[in-house]
Amino acid sequence: MVLMVHDELLMLLWEKRNLLCDNLSVHFALSAVVELHKPNHCSHGVSCLECGGMECASGYPCPTIQAVEKAICIER
Repeated sequence: MVLMVHDELLMLLWEKRNLLCDNLSVHFALSAVVELHKPNHCSHGVSCLECGGMECASGYPCPTIQAVEKAICIER
């Protein structure tokens, strides 16, 4: 389930907060980006409203979430 992936990513960011950077504001910034790019269920499946707009053009995980996952070394 996509929402579980979103929640798991937020949890993983919380768990890795001390390993990612000494600056806690980086953790909060990444968490805010992940929260902003949460999945949206629409007629075409699951998308990111921030990346695809109301047309559901961008699938999920969107490029932004993929970049966060890559930065913290999550393999799909």
